[in-house]
Amino acid sequence: MIPKILVIKRADMNFDIRSQRIASALSANFQVKIVGISPWQNSEISNESIYDFNFAQLSIPMRAVRKFRREIILRNIEKKNFPDRFLHDTWIHKASKFIKNNSFDLIIACDIDAIAAAVESDVKAIIIGDMHEHAPSELANLPNWTNQIGEYRHWLCGEYLSKVHELYTVSHSLAEVFKTDFGIEKPSVLRNVAPFTNRTREASGTAPINFIHHGIASPIRKLEEHSKLAEYLGSPYKINMMLKPVEFDYYNYLNKLSEKVDNFNIIKPVSPSEIISTISKFDAGIYLVEPATQQLRVTLPNKFFEFIQARLPVFSGGLTEIDILVKKFEIGVALETFAGANAAEKILECKDLNWKQIHQNLDHAAYELSLEKEFSGFVNNINNLLFAKK
Repeated sequence: MIPKILVIKRADMNFDIRSQRIASALSANFQVKIVGISPWQNSEISNESIYDFNFAQLSIPMRAVRKFRREIILRNIEKKNFPDRFLHDTWIHKASKFIKNNSFDLIIACDIDAIAAAVESDVKAIIIGDMHEHAPSELANLPNWTNQIGEYRHWLCGEYLSKVHELYTVSHSLAEVFKTDFGIEKPSVLRNVAPFTNRTREASGTAPINFIHHGIASPIRKLEEHSKLAEYLGSPYKINMMLKPVEFDYYNYLNKLSEKVDNFNIIKPVSPSEIISTISKFDAGIYLVEPATQQLRVTLPNKFFEFIQARLPVFSGGLTEIDILVKKFEIGVALETFAGANAAEKILECKDLNWKQIHQNLDHAAYELSLEKEFSGFVNNINNLLFAKK
């Protein structure tokens, strides 16, 4: 009989690329069901929903949904009374009941809420935790997050992370944090790699001038430093920002900056499946971010691996994990600063680098840091765990 695997997360699976890729990688060999807070559309993989709140039947904008959900969470959390909050966390208990009422051989729980639900279900299935984020500081820019939601998530991590059979995360830095803060020995690393693209790109011998950044518009990331970078670089350099407007006031602020700085442009986002082909039209990827929270200090984001598959030299500033890989594979420049003015000075110093060699190195990195190679070990481990169980 083919083993049954559940991939579950308290998220909209239409936008959770990591969970989609995990489910897809396992679907060739196992019966996979994926469960989130809304149906995964256009998926050939069996999927169901456990609604967080019944927003699916409300005809209101998603911005209002997010605000309403945040207010409900804040009202429900009594500071320090985390066991009581847990007892009233309806999604976790609905998810736990769902797991208990179904028969799975292995559960991949892709956030701390799903991990808690899997452990509380008290089933015999193997439970794999996959912590994509540093849960206590994931959204530390939100009002009252750290001393209310963040502390509750820290409590959940302390209660449940040690109870999974194995724990995966996205970077070595985050693995070290889980080891230090919660006593998890040797969490495994499964990076947010993108599928390999057999892309042909002419190895240019000239320094890049047309840069692209893509991601969400969040003020905690201080993306306005990219406008300062553009201003200091001047023409002919261009800094393009393909941003998803998650926080609209900040997105509008960045748009106004683009009206003042001629070579700083905001462009419309595309679907996840179109990102690599879209950004490949530019000269290089740029990512400046102030590591203001624990989440940002330990992150290794999707965009880095998408830059590589698009064969874009990477200019990184502020993130240690990206800098390490940029240097290891020699695929760009570790600016080692997130300040726009300082980054501009370093970029202007890079004109004489061997850009042809950097482009050749990107082809090697695209294979070594691909989903196919990274996930093969993960799939083998899942297969070994299920075989050992029998």
